[in-house]
Amino acid sequence: LADVELIQRRNIGGNTWVAGVRGEHEWITTARLTAPDESASTGALYGSAEWKLGGAVSVSTGARLTVAQRWGSDVAPRIGLTWHHAGGYYAKVGIAHGFRAPSFTEQYSQFVNAESFYAVIGNPALKPETSWNLTGEVGVRRGRDELYLRGFGNQLRDFIEPDYTGQSGQIAQYTYLNVGKAHTTGGEVGGRLARGIVTAEASYAYLDAIDEISNQPLLGRAKETIRGALTVNRQHWTLTG
Repeated sequence: LADVELIQRRNIGGNTWVAGVRGEHEWITTARLTAPDESASTGALYGSAEWKLGGAVSVSTGARLTVAQRWGSDVAPRIGLTWHHAGGYYAKVGIAHGFRAPSFTEQYSQFVNAESFYAVIGNPALKPETSWNLTGEVGVRRGRDELYLRGFGNQLRDFIEPDYTGQSGQIAQYTYLNVGKAHTTGGEVGGRLARGIVTAEASYAYLDAIDEISNQPLLGRAKETIRGALTVNRQHWTLTG
């Protein structure tokens, strides 16, 4: 992957601006693709701004235009609102459009793993995933301590998912398909507690991911996730578990 990017950052009247342009060229050589060599170019133009509306409220806005040789173009806008209180309380809400382009592997794979009894054939007709996301979060920060509760929802279109297509002898055959409509919703509660050189972090997250066409769960995504970490931080070293 070769890329070049030009970024400009400005601060005007207390508001922060960022603008940039990016170009990249990707190529791959492997026996696992239908053609031994594949390449593609992508360009992007983007900008964002942070607006202060008084002492407690700020608004973030942004957009990104991406033009790709393999799958076309996409415009991804976003807007967010943040409120801060002097006591360390805060609240955030945001909405954004997103996308993910299909990879070379998903489009052009052609390989058999006989030892594991499966084969994968790519789908060159794949379209990029697109989505709309709504996220909200409330919490409190005091010093190095923090407690938060966040929730989110994603409406997905053309979600790329591996799919079983049939059996050839003992070999199970798979490809990649676009799921017409899907959604993910969930939430997370967590926090951080710091005392001296020790910091403890923990969180619990719940995820509901559904293919709206088949009314079945999307593959490979855990419904519940629990995470914990303990960090000891001294001047010249850090130990985390």
